[in-house]
Amino acid sequence: MPAVAEARKLYLARSANSKYWVDFDDFSFYRMEVVDVYYVGGFGVMGWVSASEYYSGQPDPLADTAPDIIQHMNTDHGDALVLLARAFAGIKSQEVAMTSVDRLGFHVRLKTRDGTRGARIAFLREVSSPAEAKKVLLEMVGQARRM
Repeated sequence: MPAVAEARKLYLARSANSKYWVDFDDFSFYRMEVVDVYYVGGFGVMGWVSASEYYSGQPDPLADTAPDIIQHMNTDHGDALVLLARAFAGIKSQEVAMTSVDRLGFHVRLKTRDGTRGARIAFLREVSSPAEAKKVLLEMVGQARRM
């Protein structure tokens, strides 16, 4: 079955460690025909997505590089994250860690005097590539330093 072989190839390319179990008898690939989707993204974040919206959706342009962006920001630019949290989330903190990033912005975990909390910081504009994300982050840091 060519479709299964292609699915297996794509799956292994994305999840290399699955090579240990992908050929087990209890492992299978399925093709889903989406009718609609009920999205639950956390407390109070949910809703319906129609099949047409689902099929016309595109992967986030930062999906493949997000782990590298997060690691770079947390390892090399902790001071910049503290500035961004103060300027764009209005939160003073001693330490900030980026926990996720996408085309619209990023989430951070902050250590404040009152404990640990999270915040979402929007980019100045939607980005379409890792290079553009870097450019926008640099712009935001520049703005934060002037505030």
